Amino acid sequence: MENRTVSIIIPTINEVDNIRKIIEKLVDIAKGNPTLGITEIVIVDDKSTDGTQQVVEKLTNEISELSLVLLERNRKLGLLSAQIDGASIAKGEKVIMMDGDLQHPVDIIPNLIINSRGRDLVIASRYNGGKSVRLPLRGLISRAATFICHVALPTTVRVKDPLSGFFIVRRKYVSDLKGGPLVKIKLLPYLIAKYRQLAIFEVPYCFVERENGHSKIVDRKFKFVFQYLFDVFYMMKVSKESRHQNTSNYVNGFSQSARVQKKEEP
Repeated sequence: MENRTVSIIIPTINEVDNIRKIIEKLVDIAKGNPTLGITEIVIVDDKSTDGTQQVVEKLTNEISELSLVLLERNRKLGLLSAQIDGASIAKGEKVIMMDGDLQHPVDIIPNLIINSRGRDLVIASRYNGGKSVRLPLRGLISRAATFICHVALPTTVRVKDPLSGFFIVRRKYVSDLKGGPLVKIKLLPYLIAKYRQLAIFEVPYCFVERENGHSKIVDRKFKFVFQYLFDVFYMMKVSKESRHQNTSNYVNGFSQSARVQKKEEP
């Protein structure tokens, strides 16, 4: 039987208006659904200046239902870096990656976890039956970025939403990247490009604009566009290098069977 423990990783920068709400919602889900195996929340903070860290530190003393871990980094090192660092210290067999701004609804987490049993990667999708409620320009940028991803990285074509930031994956696939990739913006397409053998599934959800704060990726100067294009070119190289991996288990891009790991000894 596979180890079903789950850690939730949330990168933060100045999320004081949201972080308490999301942690409390996650604790409620873990308490109400003990069979899901949620044992840990890992907050990776890039030197917030608004009191985010202090809120998390206070909550670590208030919460007894699961482990709340704060990883403090001394400067802004990027989203993907935060996700890798979080996975490197997490203890769950699987990790959920999500934002700390309440744009990723916690109520679909049980669905993500249940569908991840026997699979390597389950994605909360805005486009595979899901919905994205956002400003027209942001929506256009997202669709354009997805199109570029599908064209440049053929292995992502089998995924409707390869740029989702909300997904559950076996922790080892992320923690093994420590000190590795040069990409900074999106972890999911990198995983799909590098690990061609992943058994993948998508579940729909509704993505909405954030109520508080502002995006840390999309700035007014659109610097993220140039970083994203650099990331795509880098991932193209990674994808080519991974072609030697065995893909015989795939039919129309989907895995027929998922590998099941033996439960780790305590």
